[in-house]
Amino acid sequence: MICINLLLNKWSKNYFVYTMIKDKEQNVPNAYQCKECGLWYKDREIRKKCQAWCKEHKSCNLEIIKHSIKNMTNNNSQKGFAMPMVIAIIAVVLVLGGVAYYANRSQVENAKMVEEKAMMEKKAMAEKEAMAQKEKEAMMNKKDETMMKKDNEAMMAKYTGIVLAGKSAPLLDFTKADYDMAIKSDKLVVLYFYANWCQICKAETANALYPEFNKLTSDKVVGFRVNYNDSDTDSNEKALASQFGVAYQHTKVFVKNGQRILKSPEGWDQSRYDTEINKALIQ
Repeated sequence: MICINLLLNKWSKNYFVYTMIKDKEQNVPNAYQCKECGLWYKDREIRKKCQAWCKEHKSCNLEIIKHSIKNMTNNNSQKGFAMPMVIAIIAVVLVLGGVAYYANRSQVENAKMVEEKAMMEKKAMAEKEAMAQKEKEAMMNKKDETMMKKDNEAMMAKYTGIVLAGKSAPLLDFTKADYDMAIKSDKLVVLYFYANWCQICKAETANALYPEFNKLTSDKVVGFRVNYNDSDTDSNEKALASQFGVAYQHTKVFVKNGQRILKSPEGWDQSRYDTEINKALIQ
């Protein structure tokens, strides 16, 4: 709009100059007229040449009359007329160019908005799918945990002895029925021969055996605390000690698939329990 105003102002000035020239053509001061052809000149000498030529040849000389005031004003008027036309054409081009520019800019912005909207919708859809997948996995994990818990509860319900430690892998107070059921399974059976008068037994079970069973997450292990040579020992426990040749309290015996795979009478810490149990599980 600023460019158009400037062009219109310039056209107005040219038109004003054109009008002034036309007025001056009608009443030019200090002008000299050829008495033969009637043309006006600003220069007296040129007027004399024109008059002499016209008188002698009964016609005008083109080289002379081009200096006449009328011819000068005609040239100026042509220039004054051409200038507004050029300005008008430029103004039209600028207006059309501006319209085209803003139309193209609007199309580009609309295309950009459509693209951004599509990207946002795609991102929202991906986030929704990820959330749905996450919820699905959480539900499956919860379902697995529930089933595992039920399985553990069912397994615990099968045993009749007191659970001394452990959830996934229970450590039980020995009973013949529980032992017979465990020995027929594919589980690793850990036997600890315990005497209620033995200080080493008390310390080892409290600081190593019980904590290790509480830490176990595998359900492939079951343990028994078997009384040995104390006031709580029954005939089944004596027979079990005799079967595995146990001569000392705090002896550990591992049984897998009905076969003894380890026997150790020395004292263990928790790390030793962890090492031996994991080693036995992969055998």
